[in-house]
Amino acid sequence: MSENQYETNVKPTYTVTAKKHRTRLFTVLDGIIGFSEEKRLLKGNSDRVKQQWSRIAVSAISAYGALLHDYDLEQIEERLSQLESKQVLEKYK
Repeated sequence: MSENQYETNVKPTYTVTAKKHRTRLFTVLDGIIGFSEEKRLLKGNSDRVKQQWSRIAVSAISAYGALLHDYDLEQIEERLSQLESKQVLEKYK
């Protein structure tokens, strides 16, 4: 068996749709945001540690916002596509 055949036989295939992947990312980021807030609010942490946890929360919130923005754009594109196809159908009636 050649090396290329071995690689294609061994590699798993992933059939995760973009929506499922995004939903999973929302869940993970939500957990990160909550966990970092818990850590930031713990008594006994130095200001430096609190600042590090705050940075993690801000990064996760930023990523969450970017995903949400992409989701909103996809929804707008889908609605626009539906309206355009509806308009084309009405044109030929």
